[in-house]
Amino acid sequence: MEQELLTEEVIITEEQILHIEEGHPGDYGRLSAYISQVLQEPDYILRGNRPHTALVLKEISTPDMAAEIILRLKVSSDPEEYKNSIITMWSISQKRFRRLLRQSEILYKKG
Repeated sequence: MEQELLTEEVIITEEQILHIEEGHPGDYGRLSAYISQVLQEPDYILRGNRPHTALVLKEISTPDMAAEIILRLKVSSDPEEYKNSIITMWSISQKRFRRLLRQSEILYKKG
């Protein structure tokens, strides 16, 4: 069943920041200044492998640095207090960037 997205607001919790730092040490510090740019001007948005998730990809500043942010999207069947939220994020290689594009359903591509 197709669900409607209800908000453009995106949050990140302290718990998720800790999760990012534990799984990808240093990436939150390197990427946190770019979160707004990645979310507002993504190069690609791909369908996530879990319900109501999306992978947001953006090349940052230099061609050798790219960010991947995984979002949990608030949909109409969610409780009212839910928001779109960042699940995790990390810096990815060009190889992974290209592989994701080949293997994932592209929902949005920057024109």
